Order: sequence, then C-alpha cells, then structure tokens
Amino acid sequence: MIFFRRKEHNPQTARSIPDRPSPRLDRPAPIEIGLHTNLLGGDAGNTERLRAYRVAGIRTLRVQVDADDPTSRLDSLARLMDLVKAVNAEP
Repeated sequence: MIFFRRKEHNPQTARSIPDRPSPRLDRPAPIEIGLHTNLLGGDAGNTERLRAYRVAGIRTLRVQVDADDPTSRLDSLARLMDLVKAVNAEP
C-alpha cells in the first residue's frame, strides 16, 4: 500500500475528524479508492500512476511491498525504484 502527501502540509487547513459518526460509515468504500491510491498491476499502469502523482505535486511515497520472502520484497522494491527513476528522468 502506498500513502502519499503533498510537498507542504498546513495544519491550519487540515480537516479534523468530526465528533459524530458519518451516516455513510455503513457503506463499503468504493473500489476506486484502492485502485487510485495503490500501485497495483503492471509496469505501464504503475508508470502512469507515478506520472500522475508527479503532476499533482506529490513528492513523497510511502511504500509497503507485499511479498512472501525478503528476496521477492527487494526485487519488487528494485522494480519500483527503476520505474521512479525512469519517470523522474522524463522532462
């Protein structure tokens, strides 16, 4: 799962959690939330997502690689780093 934040954070404009529960808490979250906030799938789709993050001004990604063993985890992380490097090299 990848969490991201904008380059600058302003605590004065950050939204606070309301004191009362939202009436929409009993509904499942739309699948688009997961699909648009995680890097899932192949290299082409993930490269496009990284480009979209860059255009939106996102400069920090928190990465959690899901793999069965340390070698697979490092391989996946290396693959992601190659994609990031390629996107950062673009004009």
